[in-house]
Amino acid sequence: MEKVKYPDVSLVVQGPLTDKMDFFENLGYYKSLFSQIILSTYSEHLAINKDFVYFCVMNNITIVHQTIDIGDVRNDGRAYYQVYTTLEGLKYSSKKYTIKHRIDERYSNLEKIVDKFLLDDSKMVCGSMVFGPKYYRHYHAGDHMFIAKTDKLLQTFQLTFDNLNKGIMENNNSGAFPDTNLNSGSPEITMTKNFIRINGEEPTEERHDELMLKYFDIVNNKELHPFIIRENGINKVYNSIEDLTPNRNQYETMNDILTKEHLPGYH
Repeated sequence: MEKVKYPDVSLVVQGPLTDKMDFFENLGYYKSLFSQIILSTYSEHLAINKDFVYFCVMNNITIVHQTIDIGDVRNDGRAYYQVYTTLEGLKYSSKKYTIKHRIDERYSNLEKIVDKFLLDDSKMVCGSMVFGPKYYRHYHAGDHMFIAKTDKLLQTFQLTFDNLNKGIMENNNSGAFPDTNLNSGSPEITMTKNFIRINGEEPTEERHDELMLKYFDIVNNKELHPFIIRENGINKVYNSIEDLTPNRNQYETMNDILTKEHLPGYH
């Protein structure tokens, strides 16, 4: 096997097998970075994609699968599906660190996010997509793509999975756009707060800025171009840097996340 750039990092790719499996268009690049690639998806999808299973075997991709029939559980914004497949993939990661993103997305220049993370591996470093600035929502890290220590991610997603099975999804009404429906939940906020909790601290309003700076960082998605990024909830696809401007490209650092005011059309 050829030497990879980051032998201590696994890649978990998660989600349904559809006609939008953009990750595979850049597979050679991913294989040059990571020696372990794990795909977490659904048993029912694999049953009708037998050629795909062969493709994964030939490309040394570990397949993890579970039923898509999740029963009557809390799944706001398909959060349960994302947490479910991410957690199952993480269980198979044998490396110290894991980077995760969705199967329907594709990134370049991942060295920028991995290298930033390795400067301080106590943090979770995320792409800027859906990373909510403080003005928009508190404790709202991005769940499309991120990297952290594998054991911390396992604890975070196990706790979040347990929360969802109990019907718990957290929200935070202290941002500029408080929810009118207090029963609605945020998968990003639930994950963010749980990452802080598994580090032994409680995410209070008073400590928001301190804890976000201590445990999170970002790389703006424009640094990861060429890319394909999707927000299926609002049916948007981003494949150029121009697609991200001006409302997303303004957030370059965690200080921007905490201090910059909202631009129209953030979402």
